[in-house]
Formats: sequence, C-alpha cells, structure tokens
Amino acid sequence: MSYLTDTKEGASYLVMGNEAIVRGALEAGVNVASGYPGTPSSEIIESFSKVAGERNLYVEWSVNEKVALEVAAAASFAQLRALCAMKQNGVNVASDFLLHLVGSGTRGGFVLVTCDDPGALSVKGLDTDLTGLLGGQDFHILLQEGEDLFHHHDPVRR
Repeated sequence: MSYLTDTKEGASYLVMGNEAIVRGALEAGVNVASGYPGTPSSEIIESFSKVAGERNLYVEWSVNEKVALEVAAAASFAQLRALCAMKQNGVNVASDFLLHLVGSGTRGGFVLVTCDDPGALSVKGLDTDLTGLLGGQDFHILLQEGEDLFHHHDPVRR
C-alpha cells in the first residue's frame, strides 16, 4: 500500500505539494488522470501512475496539453471524475478546447491543475491568467500560491 492511498487512522506523512494534490484527488474519487510532462507538474501524473493498479485508475501521459485536456474531459462526459495536469504555459496550447469545454460543461467532476514555476530558468515566463481568458464564463477558478499554502500554517506569519 502506498502512502498516497493509506487510510490508517492517525497516520501522517510528509509529502510534496504535487503529492498532496494527488492524495486529495484520490480521496475525492478521481477515476482518470491525464497530463503532459513538464516541470513543475510532472510529479502529479507520476504519483498517480504509482497507485493506478491498486486504485483501478486510468492514467495517461498525453502527446500534448490539448490532448490531455480532451482525455480528462471525455472521462468527465462519461460521468467519471477526472483530473488534467500541465504547466501554466500548456494552457495556451489547450486554450481552444478549454474555451469550448467551459461553454459545454462537464458531467462528472473535472479539475484542471496548472502549475507555475516562477523564476524558472528553463521556461520563458508567460502571463497565463485564466480569469481574463475565461471572463464571463461559468467556470470556477481557485488560485492558490504554494507559498500561501505553506505560510497558512506558520504561526509566525499570521
């Protein structure tokens, strides 16, 4: 049994942020996870793949971000819970289908995880603010900085 799926009462584990996303998705009953490899989101699909057999999940590295989004959306259309992961630049690649998805809606649960890597040397910075792209659409956006999550439990920074 993986620490990602352990249900032992009182157990605690120190995990990375991407592993915490996976654990939360597993607890929510995700059935399908797709993504396109790219730091800092790669660990999400890698972590799902470690428990895919145990939890009967479909996990896929897709050929690009648009295909990853389509795979997760198709699962949601079939009333399965799905998660799609990509780095923030990938939203540009998937934006055409994303706009159609927002317009048509989903049937099962659907989460799009976009990961940013501020200050990275390997990726040219792009401003991928979904609020402007999807303005006026019925699409819920949760914006949370990793630093905010970390300091939320830091009694010194309150």
